Amino acid sequence: MADNYNADMSKGLVTILDSGISQFFRRVIANRLGLSEFFDYQHYPMLEMAEASAEELRNNLLKMQKKVSNF
Repeated sequence: MADNYNADMSKGLVTILDSGISQFFRRVIANRLGLSEFFDYQHYPMLEMAEASAEELRNNLLKMQKKVSNF
């Protein structure tokens, strides 16, 4: 899981769990955003934030695809 995103300069963390924890990464992300009480998608789906994140990821993917095609 990346702790920040800056195209080619991204940094990430890896977590290995001994047993499954429901919504583990959502809990981690919510905590990092200072929204730890809002991790549960059933009660707090955060659709606007999810849509904005998906749009940003799509835009970054398009940028990377253009870089690769120009390579």
